Amino acid sequence: MVVVLAVSGGVDSVVMLDMVVRRKFFGDRKIIVAHFDHGVRSDSSLDSDFVRSLASSYDLEFVSGSAKLGADASEEIARKARYDFLNGIDGEIWTAHHFGDCLETVAINLIRGTGWRGLAVFGNRNIGRFFIDFCSELDGLWGKKEVLKYAQENNLEWREDSTNLEEKYLRNKVRWVLDLDENYEEMKNEIGELFLKQRKLTQEIDEIVSGILPENGEFLKEDLLKLPDEVLAEVLRAILIKSGHSQTRNGVDKLVFALKTYENGKKVNLEGDFLVKIGKSIRI
Repeated sequence: MVVVLAVSGGVDSVVMLDMVVRRKFFGDRKIIVAHFDHGVRSDSSLDSDFVRSLASSYDLEFVSGSAKLGADASEEIARKARYDFLNGIDGEIWTAHHFGDCLETVAINLIRGTGWRGLAVFGNRNIGRFFIDFCSELDGLWGKKEVLKYAQENNLEWREDSTNLEEKYLRNKVRWVLDLDENYEEMKNEIGELFLKQRKLTQEIDEIVSGILPENGEFLKEDLLKLPDEVLAEVLRAILIKSGHSQTRNGVDKLVFALKTYENGKKVNLEGDFLVKIGKSIRI
């Protein structure tokens, strides 16, 4: 299968690209360099030009996409547009996320309020996280410090994203606080180790839950209500994913509440305007 490297032009993705080529992590498989221009900054087209030139220097195919989201676009909107583009490319997607990103995302989820899955971040198995999935096994836990060291030792060039300095983004605020903490490296390593264990446990839970789902997709309400709330939430989450109507934790909790309190015949409207009718049996 083709390998698709998501390269923004920042130091993380530039180092990922260089390591993939130098160390031949994917053997002889075809590598595509993919870049998405969100249209958030006025100079963002320069990033695209830079990544195109970089791909050419490695003699790799370059694929790009773009949008005009504007300066007020949220991180969530930008992320969705980016992954919509990446998922439209036929291949195995890899991003340059590292354990520093993991620590930041866990902190953000805790600030916003999260269930246990909010601590098992980057759980999409359709997307590879290069510094987490590869480097954690070969070279230990990689964060920004390790990425910058590699870039400097190999004289790599990259583009700095000016939005990383803007206070309106929660991730930037979290990053600044963590960077100033004298225990940052210790936190990164501890969270990294816990993350790897939690991700393995999450995958095992998903496999167990998926294995007990009935083939016809129909579930007796009385059987579901016998389950503890957390188990019920996991089963409903798996049902929704299997039916192609994945929900956030809020959507799953809404369905749990409806199942326990709605009269039969009443419908609950979940995220994406997905309606589920509550009855003696539930079919999604």
